[in-house]
Parts: sequence; C-alpha cells; structure tokens
Amino acid sequence: MNTSIMHLTNIQLLKILREKLGEDQAESLVTFVESKVEQEFEDKKAMFATKEDISKLETKIESSKNQVIIWTIGAMIALLGLFKILG
Repeated sequence: MNTSIMHLTNIQLLKILREKLGEDQAESLVTFVESKVEQEFEDKKAMFATKEDISKLETKIESSKNQVIIWTIGAMIALLGLFKILG
C-alpha cells in the first residue's frame, strides 16, 4: 500500500471526524478503520499473483507449447508412415 496516500487520507478523515465526534472518538474511529483496512488487505494478499508466480506460469505454458508441437510432429510422422504402409 502507498502509505503516504493512506496517511494523507487518514489526516483528512481525522479532521472531518474531529469536528463531528471530538478528538478521542475521531482518533479511535480512524485507528479502527485503518486496522480493518489493513486486516482486509492482509486477508486478500494471498490471492494476488507475485512476479515469481507469473514467471513459473509462463515457463509451464512455454513447456506445454513445446510438448504440443513435439506430439503434433510425432503424430504427423506416424500418419505419414501409416499412409506409406497402407498406400
């Protein structure tokens, strides 16, 4: 998370809430909201793909493409041999 943006937002929220709720309640509410947002982020973070995850996936895709090409060429050679035997 970009903490400078988060900090600025907290300050703005605190100013607005301070006028409505008073200093103590405003700070408590902002701290509570901040902890909930952080907790939600931590809970969801595991679902994000890292650069390493993406790199591994790209490697698997490339390997799979190569295997498909190899099997396709092998099947073509087998068919040509079969046609030659039958023809």
